[in-house]
Amino acid sequence: MAKCGARKDSPPYRLCRQPVPEAGMRCHFHQGKPHGGPKPRKAQTRRSPQPARQPPRRSAPRPARQSTRVRSTPQVSIPTQPGPRRPHSEAPRRVRPENLTTWERTHVEQVVAFCGDVVTTGWRDAVTTQAVDCITPEVWNSLFHGRRQSDCRVLADMAKALLDGKKALHEFIGFVASWITGWFGGGQVERAVAKELAKRIPIPGVDQKATAVARGLQVVGIVFCLGQSIPLNRCQSFIDLALVETKEHIKQILIGAMDDWTNPSSTLVVAWSTQARAM
Repeated sequence: MAKCGARKDSPPYRLCRQPVPEAGMRCHFHQGKPHGGPKPRKAQTRRSPQPARQPPRRSAPRPARQSTRVRSTPQVSIPTQPGPRRPHSEAPRRVRPENLTTWERTHVEQVVAFCGDVVTTGWRDAVTTQAVDCITPEVWNSLFHGRRQSDCRVLADMAKALLDGKKALHEFIGFVASWITGWFGGGQVERAVAKELAKRIPIPGVDQKATAVARGLQVVGIVFCLGQSIPLNRCQSFIDLALVETKEHIKQILIGAMDDWTNPSSTLVVAWSTQARAM
């Protein structure tokens, strides 16, 4: 059967295949149109050149809106007068061999020179003999061979606490085993030394007994430092004596240490139970 064969007007522009009675005739869709022919070309459209981009315009800042809200006037609080402040109490400086002032160092050197004829090797041996009679050999040996400290600072601090009245003196009376435990911050050996001295130095008065125990701790500290080859101007116990007591009284304390520590009539009791403050 014959076909129309006319070119369609719409893409993809194919040939019409509608049946017709005779060749050369067209279907009712394509009456009067020629047979076949090339596909029509698409019309090429030229792109119009785009205008150059203009930089964005900076708009003028908008004026700030004026708030119609009525602001309340802030209330000004009048500061009250502060009360009188307590004076700042600083802890007293603990004099140590490494932080002596120039005057303190010079004064200690003068006291060392004044007592140099007393503190000799013979003095150390004589004091050791008297101390061992008052302190048990176990405690004495532990003091010199069983401590980590290489100086007498703990003994000196315990003695200073007693002399300054910072500890209750009535605890030195009697045979209470724990009278000094944990009070001075010292080690077990130092506390044992103080307890032995409190038991065996026969001084009846409470204040005098506490002073004598403090002197015993200072003397034991000096003996300990000499045994460790520490000079007197670096010994904490001797420095505490030199900065508080007169040099004459210090010499009496050192001389009295060679006497019997357990004899009430000895010169030791007279020298150790008093305090002669240096001006």
